[in-house]
Amino acid sequence: SNSIYGKPAGITLISDSTTNKVGDEINVDLWIDNVDNLYGIQFDIAIDAPDVLSLIRVSEGEFLKKGHQETFWVTSPATNKFAQCRVRKVSGETGQGVIATLKVKANKEGNATISVRNVFGVSPDIEKIPVNSKDISLRIIPLGSESTLTCTVYPNPSLNEQHIHFSGQNAVI
Repeated sequence: SNSIYGKPAGITLISDSTTNKVGDEINVDLWIDNVDNLYGIQFDIAIDAPDVLSLIRVSEGEFLKKGHQETFWVTSPATNKFAQCRVRKVSGETGQGVIATLKVKANKEGNATISVRNVFGVSPDIEKIPVNSKDISLRIIPLGSESTLTCTVYPNPSLNEQHIHFSGQNAVI
């Protein structure tokens, strides 16, 4: 069987936030689930708006390293092609986990979609394991787009309670 729980294996791209600021470096995990007996995997990364978002690096995840297995990792940043495989004829890994982590940089304001394409998984018997993938869209906002309100309380420190009064339409405490 090439899936568990009756569902096909799948890669989902996960980021802490889908809205980021210009200049941010963003980590995006390639999370795989429902996989059964995965020995190796290869995939391509595509970004539909490389002027908005650029790929800095891709680092291997821990999923295929479970059980203290040695793996080799192949990276080709020029063509955005990546692969990881266990070393020696050992069993594959079943379940879910992080296959790789992408680090991308937000270059300018706009929207960009990251896709995992040409995903190819194999079992220890070199049988193909079909893997679906889901894209992620990131929104990049200008650096100074959030306004903040700061104040100084005097005396600081204070032994007693201090009252702070704000005025203005959008004051939120």
